[in-house]
Amino acid sequence: MKAADVSIYGVTAQSQKEADKAEKEWGLKFKLYGDPENRLQAFLKEKGWVDLELTAKKSYPHKMAQPGLIALSKNRDVLFSWAIRSGLTNLYGATGRPNPKDVWEIIKAKLSGSTEKMKEPSYYGLFKL
Repeated sequence: MKAADVSIYGVTAQSQKEADKAEKEWGLKFKLYGDPENRLQAFLKEKGWVDLELTAKKSYPHKMAQPGLIALSKNRDVLFSWAIRSGLTNLYGATGRPNPKDVWEIIKAKLSGSTEKMKEPSYYGLFKL
């Protein structure tokens, strides 16, 4: 991704202290930011880029943002946007993530200027009822 001049950042609804701990324990190769008040969630929704679902949870006084993903170009064009909607088929947000390889192929195609209709990414961990 560095060759494509792409940067990755992670955001969690936990404190920065907890984010730093997770970044180290998980061996992440990107920066993880704490956002316990969900300010980034509000900003992304206001911009129309991605609408992350907020879930009430006892240990999160401002609710917990469910997983999502957004890829922006340097001009802030949305290359890819996804937000989980919790439900029974994804164990209420615990599973069901887009396949990173599929997402990267979509992003690369958009960066190259392709106007071809992109296929939807496959998803991990979804259950069929």
